[in-house]
Amino acid sequence: MSNFNLTIDEIKKLEQLPVVARATQRQITFTQEFKRHALNEFAAGKLRRDIIEAAGICTKNIHNKSIKDMFQRWGRQDLSSEPKPKGRPKTVAKPTNSMDMTIEQLRVKCALQEAEIEFLKKVHALD
Repeated sequence: MSNFNLTIDEIKKLEQLPVVARATQRQITFTQEFKRHALNEFAAGKLRRDIIEAAGICTKNIHNKSIKDMFQRWGRQDLSSEPKPKGRPKTVAKPTNSMDMTIEQLRVKCALQEAEIEFLKKVHALD
């Protein structure tokens, strides 16, 4: 949001607010409900800074441009549902023995091994 560092006490206070989903030293993440509410209030004519302060957030260290950018970012987001997770999806642990594998997984493993064998035959033939 701005060039500031929150203290541990400030983070604890912020995380107790119903409008804050998460807070770190450098960032405050608001809930989807609050973002929708804030955009509706802004569309109704309220000032951005007043909306944030009414939610219990102290804005004395937050620049006006940061608040403006935050509202613009929220306006571009799809706030109709929960945000999609960012980054690479977590890998699912693969079964280690063939007794835990499904028939389809076994077929895929077999096809992969057959392809490896064919490749190795071709490599051996080149030697």
